[in-house]
Amino acid sequence: MTKATKSKKTGKIEGSESQAETVERIGVLVVHGVGEQSHYEHLEGTASNFVKALRRDRERPPHVQLLTRAGGDSGGSALDGSSTRAIVSWRRPGDGTRMQVHYREVFWADLDERVSVWRWMKLVGWALAMPGIRVFDKAKSESGVLPDMVPPKALSFGAWIVVRAQLLLTALLFFLMLISVDLLYWLLTRLSFKATWIGALRELIYDYLGDVKLYQDWVTRKDDRVEVVGEKSRVAIRRRMVRALVAMARDVTEGRLDGFYVVAHSLGTVVAFNALMEHGHRLPNYLTEEEWNNLPGPYQHEMSGIEDVNASPRRPPWLGPDAAIDRAALFAGLRGVLTLGSPLNKFAALWPAIVPANGEPIPGKRPWINVADIQDIVAGKVSLWCENESACVVGGLAVTNVEWADQWTLATAHTHYWWAGASGDRLIDRLVPWFEGKPFERPRDRLRPWAARVIYWALLAILGLIPLVGMAYLIWLLRHAGDLLQVLTQAALNKQALAAWMTDIWKVMTAIDWWTLIRRGAVIFVTGIVIVGGFALIRRGWEWLKFGDKPGPKKASS
Repeated sequence: MTKATKSKKTGKIEGSESQAETVERIGVLVVHGVGEQSHYEHLEGTASNFVKALRRDRERPPHVQLLTRAGGDSGGSALDGSSTRAIVSWRRPGDGTRMQVHYREVFWADLDERVSVWRWMKLVGWALAMPGIRVFDKAKSESGVLPDMVPPKALSFGAWIVVRAQLLLTALLFFLMLISVDLLYWLLTRLSFKATWIGALRELIYDYLGDVKLYQDWVTRKDDRVEVVGEKSRVAIRRRMVRALVAMARDVTEGRLDGFYVVAHSLGTVVAFNALMEHGHRLPNYLTEEEWNNLPGPYQHEMSGIEDVNASPRRPPWLGPDAAIDRAALFAGLRGVLTLGSPLNKFAALWPAIVPANGEPIPGKRPWINVADIQDIVAGKVSLWCENESACVVGGLAVTNVEWADQWTLATAHTHYWWAGASGDRLIDRLVPWFEGKPFERPRDRLRPWAARVIYWALLAILGLIPLVGMAYLIWLLRHAGDLLQVLTQAALNKQALAAWMTDIWKVMTAIDWWTLIRRGAVIFVTGIVIVGGFALIRRGWEWLKFGDKPGPKKASS
């Protein structure tokens, strides 16, 4: 029997007709979002749910393996995530092609700033001052001044008012949750109760808001980490994204992959968008000298006459002034982009200078599927770069917005896009034929869209009332903490029965009447408005002094 050999370029095993097969290798670059992530956690969660979806399909029994390599033939490194791959394999029904999906991760959670009292104070001040944030214009953008870069559409005055109102409510909700959660945590610990879940909630609030602040912050890092020193945090994050994209594209060009997809979640969609839209003259700035020298020939070309005065990252000394990367060659193997729970429209409204689109389109109109659960408070449409939402193309990516009524609560909507579940008609199931080359089909809604919207607004109202009422009650309860301690002391001294002891505590804790609770809640609400408004005015005044801009909606260039 002739020994079978496999061709790298065609993916066919040659030398034996009986063993000949076609292998299609697809790369999937996953980008995690906000929150505390461990290395490879998002990659393995995504890949494992994909395997669960395949196992429900009798025609596509899967096989999965975790392949770890240092560097390898992808030219990657531990920084860009290309050194580790989870490979999921199955056979495509019909032609028997063996599909291989190579999962890689862009990991950036470790680039967060170290925890400190000063960082906590800055986060609180930033969150409370959100209604006064400055909308940076194109002239002060990191990439917007370069040729072909297109800013998002400017907000109308009415939309600008709505955005500011939303920011005011968000800051007020943060204020109420911050005080009420901290008060509850302090009270429970003083009474010797374990408050693990309250502590976890406090950390969750700070982690999520902290990551958004980290990416939009306009100050440079001053810590001693070499990867971020002298740069904004988002530049270091984008560097990992660009390097991972280049490594994936190289694998396509050099025959190790047949194509690749980018799949991003939450704040990771902003990271992915920045890298996909980055200007060709700026892209080489993110690479190491070795990576630049090893780029395939078609990737390198020249762009003359560009003065990139706002370059971030700065131009390396080993890179010529005209050196650039051809985006058409770089993204020749890109088959599609999937964004989940994306806040891109919100970034476009608040920080348009951070998210300019590239007016030099990638040839071929690659599909961009943007899925937003109706219950997801973070997610939204991608529309502020489009004149016509029904035929929206951004940088050569043809946008399809999918509004999905899947989850029943705000608590799970942002985190359950990947969830395989018990049924077979989930979003993760729709990715299987998409990766096989078929058009994307939207997943089935688990509840009616109108019902999802009713639940969404009802839960938002409850979320606003709970900390307001809870804070009013906790303040009242703190004033009666002496009565609680007296009940506990008497119960200990008199060896009071548990039922009688609990009855006495209940009487103390329910002595407040509804009118007092409403009155105190109103006072707290007005106090919150005053505090948030004060922080917003201070921030607005500071930015006016520092940058010399005027408040109000920006012109079309912003």
